Amino acid sequence: MAYGARGGRSREITSDLHYAAAPVGAAVLTWTAERHGTAPVALVAGGACVLVAGTALLSPVRGAGRG
Repeated sequence: MAYGARGGRSREITSDLHYAAAPVGAAVLTWTAERHGTAPVALVAGGACVLVAGTALLSPVRGAGRG
C-alpha cells in the first residue's frame, strides 16, 4: 500500500470506501434504463448530480481551506 504525502493510509481507505458503491449504482442505472429508457434515466441522474454539486457549493466545507 502506498502512503500519500498528506493523509497516509487512512486517506486511501476512505477513498476506497467512497468508490465502493459505484458498481451498485451502475447496475441500478443500467437496470432502470432498460425499463424506462435512456433519456429519462440520464435526465434524473444528471439532475441528481447537479443537486449534489449545488448542495456542496452551499456547504461550510467549501470554505474550510480559506484562512
